[in-house]
Amino acid sequence: MYTDFYGLNEMPFSLTPDSRFLFFSAAHKEALGHLLYGIRERKGFILITGEIGTGKTTLCRALLNELGPATASAFIMNTFLTETELLMNIVYDLTAESAGRTKKELIDSLNGFLLGSKSEGRNVVILIDECQNLSPEVMEQIRMLSNLETERDKLLQIVLVGQPEVRDSLAMPRMSQLDQRIAVRYHLRPLTRKETGEYIRHRLSVAGLRGGLDFSRRALDDIFRFSGGTPRLINILCDRILLIGYVDNARRIGRGIVRRARAELDGLSRRRERVPFLSMRISPMRIARVTLVAAVVFAGLLGWANRESPRVGGGRVEPVAVAGAAGAVRDGLEMAAPRETVLSGVKRPGSGVQEETASSEAAAAASSVEKKEAGGDGEGTASLPPEILATEQLLRLWGYDVKPSRTDSLEGLVRRSGFRAVATWAELPFILRVNLPCVMEVGGGYYVLEGIDGAAAVCWSGDEELSIPLGELAGLWDGRAFIVNRHVSSYDPLLHRTMRGSDVLETQEGLGKLKYYSGGMTGCFDEATENAVRKLQMHFGLNADGIVGPETRLAMWSMLAGAKTPRLSR
Repeated sequence: MYTDFYGLNEMPFSLTPDSRFLFFSAAHKEALGHLLYGIRERKGFILITGEIGTGKTTLCRALLNELGPATASAFIMNTFLTETELLMNIVYDLTAESAGRTKKELIDSLNGFLLGSKSEGRNVVILIDECQNLSPEVMEQIRMLSNLETERDKLLQIVLVGQPEVRDSLAMPRMSQLDQRIAVRYHLRPLTRKETGEYIRHRLSVAGLRGGLDFSRRALDDIFRFSGGTPRLINILCDRILLIGYVDNARRIGRGIVRRARAELDGLSRRRERVPFLSMRISPMRIARVTLVAAVVFAGLLGWANRESPRVGGGRVEPVAVAGAAGAVRDGLEMAAPRETVLSGVKRPGSGVQEETASSEAAAAASSVEKKEAGGDGEGTASLPPEILATEQLLRLWGYDVKPSRTDSLEGLVRRSGFRAVATWAELPFILRVNLPCVMEVGGGYYVLEGIDGAAAVCWSGDEELSIPLGELAGLWDGRAFIVNRHVSSYDPLLHRTMRGSDVLETQEGLGKLKYYSGGMTGCFDEATENAVRKLQMHFGLNADGIVGPETRLAMWSMLAGAKTPRLSR
């Protein structure tokens, strides 16, 4: 209905997994890189996991397009099958003919096809989507297929794609043999706030949009909060948004249209009622604003009620404190017991700042917050994007005073300063092990994690230092972080076997300094380099897949960092 109105060639937010519409976020690029590496290097088993609606099936279709004619493939989407039915589907997809009805006949036929493909120099891949639905018996049958191999090569590459619960199934004792054979793993995460906007624009562009449609920044914020960055939920919401926009003859999408679309999607709206604390991430700044306004009102009311009472006139009102989150254990990280923590305007111990009365302090702080919210701080920096201001603060910790401009991007500002940045999705315990300051995305905003003070994180946000319990920060954080370092080259997203170049050479040099690698500095990612990478990964508690990705790179940076490197804890 709305395609002609907006000048679109087709519906941009269809739920069909069309690889033409695949948006390559940072996570999707890395996932495809892991898939191609595992298949081309004949690693055997590959596991890709992701939450519902994150684009796993679309990624599979993009992978099939990428492989080309030199690779034979079977794509299994119906996983409610018996062992025999699964074999029949695989053989038919590969050979386009039925080849028996017993397990032995089917396996013999498959083995003959694999040997013939090997002699022709062709690789064979089986992709099994929704693998969390497979029964243990069928999973065991899949494991047995990996025995179809020669002395030197795996004849069959098997890609398992499913929801995160498949990892729990593989962790069961009866699945240990299959779990141990999975050589490459990757977990596909949702989109970030920035990527959500880029994703919407990408799909509109592929659908042929030629202008005449615009989403406001706040509308995009609401779309992200509702969807949590999940592509399928973004598609469902945006399809309804365009329909409402068509009815209203609106070419600019604002928050009102987004809210109406959410209300119409009643079932999904009820399902996402808990989203504000999971993807909205109510920030400490917002908590501080509410607290400070309440303090001003309370102080004013108290003064009015007692304006004729000499007993109260000279008294003091104690500063208002916001109670910290209860202690928690997150991924093995023990959090301290609850304690009172002022989330706004907290200074480091020993700052020597004298106390003021609560009314004047709250009023000044509230004015500062309002000024920041309005976009004016009197120093000409308010118009800069928040990620640039956070990056500027992060570089200051490294001793570099940079003057950003409105045209700077995060990566551009870092490069201009002589640094390199790595973006990663991670859990807070990993960031603490890396022990380097970083920019963190929190509720659509940006904090700089500057240090650790006991069981609290010291963060910078908008010229303020905040003390936040680690358990509370883990709950507020979106999981995305940017970490910088000096004197490193521009890395490819992934480094793995058969790759060559300066990036590989620099990795070899770093591994050599850490005593993990003793081979020649050849710039060729060979078996010795892969083994050295695995040792580093095991030492740091990472998945030992031998591939240099963002987390492995950060682990190496942390271990190589010199004495003058800023650290979270000392």
